[in-house]
Amino acid sequence: MQIAVIYLFWFAWVAFLCATVRYSTQMFQQNSYRIERYNRWLRSTGEWHSRANMVALVGAVATYFTQHWALLLPMALWMLTIAIAEFSIEYKIKLAYTMRVKRLLVTRYLLVAGALVGAHYLDDRYAVPLLMAATFDYWIILANAINRPMEAAITRWYYNDAKRILRSMPHLTIIGITGSFGKTSTKHFLHRVLSERYNVLMTPGNFNTTLGVVRTIREHLKPHHEVFIVEMGAKQYDNTRSFGRDIAASNVDAVFVVNEVNREAITAGLNEGGYDMARVATVASFKEAMAELQPRLKAGDVVLYENDLPDSFK
Repeated sequence: MQIAVIYLFWFAWVAFLCATVRYSTQMFQQNSYRIERYNRWLRSTGEWHSRANMVALVGAVATYFTQHWALLLPMALWMLTIAIAEFSIEYKIKLAYTMRVKRLLVTRYLLVAGALVGAHYLDDRYAVPLLMAATFDYWIILANAINRPMEAAITRWYYNDAKRILRSMPHLTIIGITGSFGKTSTKHFLHRVLSERYNVLMTPGNFNTTLGVVRTIREHLKPHHEVFIVEMGAKQYDNTRSFGRDIAASNVDAVFVVNEVNREAITAGLNEGGYDMARVATVASFKEAMAELQPRLKAGDVVLYENDLPDSFK
């Protein structure tokens, strides 16, 4: 009986570990791999004291004070129940197994391997509590911290490669779209209209982060493309500021900053990128933007607008 319970515990622990690691990695990815956002999500949703974390905590404490094998049976059943429930959920946004996620998972499981080695050599009083503690959500933060220097080096290489590709296409027209809402629909609208005349590439799906744009450039942008439509999310100040730097490095003729939320970040990025700020018009409304644009128009130019043109255009 004792041997059967121990084997059941190990099976349940492995299933529970895989379920919690997948879930924490998925949530970390959806929080843009940002520790502050992930911590805020844990606190705001109450996930820091979720059933899975409580199983790990209670199991660690209970087995520290009581080393009887019979305690392993309810723990095993508890872990199996949570693991089966987790693997049965169909998430709307599933974990994307990108290369970064794969590297993160390797580091995460190496930490678990370290816990297994420690459990093997430690006294029984500490072995099971250590194994239970290894399933906590917060281990993903440590794995990310370990990987950070490597990820920074990889990101720099990707950035430089994307810049090289853009420099090799001086005649490429780049259209950047950002804002609080309406970005994706505007992107698709522009793509449909401009494709009538030009060879157009747009950032696919929800590739609206800086790394998403970089990936699009490296994997999809080809010499025959004439127009590149870029959607950039504005969830974080740094993302939008980086977008401004990307604009500065391209061949954009003029920039109109309208949205109050993004104005400061985009302007800061343009300035950091060495863009000629005399070619930047900071406006407070669509009407002001049109007034700034009108003197720049020449015969044959096309203006896309949301509603009726202001009276000055009639």
